[in-house]
This record gives sequence, C-alpha cells and structure tokens, in this order.
Amino acid sequence: MLALGCAREPSPVEDGRPRPSGQAGRLSSTGTESIAALTPVSSTGEASRNIFAYREPPPVVVVAKKPEVIVQRQAPTSIQDVMPPREPEAPPFGYRCIGTFGSESRRFAVFTNGDGVINASIGDVVGQSQFVLREIGVESVTVATKTFTRRIEIGR
Repeated sequence: MLALGCAREPSPVEDGRPRPSGQAGRLSSTGTESIAALTPVSSTGEASRNIFAYREPPPVVVVAKKPEVIVQRQAPTSIQDVMPPREPEAPPFGYRCIGTFGSESRRFAVFTNGDGVINASIGDVVGQSQFVLREIGVESVTVATKTFTRRIEIGR
C-alpha cells in the first residue's frame, strides 16, 4: 500500500492483486493514488462499467430442429390388430348382503338372492356362486373368486 508522503510508485502486484498495464498507480500532487487511475478502462478507452448506460444483450441464436419423420409400416387389417384384448370380466354376484351378525370373534354375514337367505362366515362359499367371503367390515363385506375381488355394501 502507498502511505501518505511516500514518494515511490507501488509495483503492479504490491497489494496482492495485479493491475492492468498503464495503471500501476498514478500519484497526485499530494502523493496519494488517484481514483481515476484505478478505474478499469476497456479496449475502446471508455470505462467498462457504467451503471447509467443500457447495454443490449447479445442476440439469441435459435436453431431450428428438423421435423421427425414417422414411418408407418403397414395399415392394420382388422380391428383386433388395433385394439388391445379385453380383460376378463368378473362373474356376476347374484346376492345382496342384508347384514352382519355375531360377536367380534364369530362374525357372519347374511345374503339373499330373492329365493332364500344364506348365512356365511369368513372362508365360506356364498350360496351356489363362485365367490368366497373374505372379509366382514362395518359397512361392507368383501367376496372374491380366484382372480376377482368385489366389495359389497351392506343393505345394497
């Protein structure tokens, strides 16, 4: 650093940061460094930082993408080629649950199909259907086949 009253010029790297050539520190008549000497200068001779000047950003270059070409092999010959195969539907459950009864450990559900009343506990087959009673809940029961599960609301 340059102290007041010191007559020598500082070296370009004296304070730890290099200065551009030609700005090694111009001394004023009082022996201190001039602020104008520390202002960075661009290659055109103007100050490189002017907070009042508007500088336009560089233009944006847009690169156009080539459109993709889609090649269709062969037109489908039938509707089965286009549509996926249907998933198998669950067999109809012809019974209505009219209620659940019993204690917490021995619950059973009551079903009707219009011809009669059927009682079933968990694990029993419901009437003449393929469905087995899997769960008894507060508002519904769950019946299932080998591949399908259905939730039946009580009273509906």
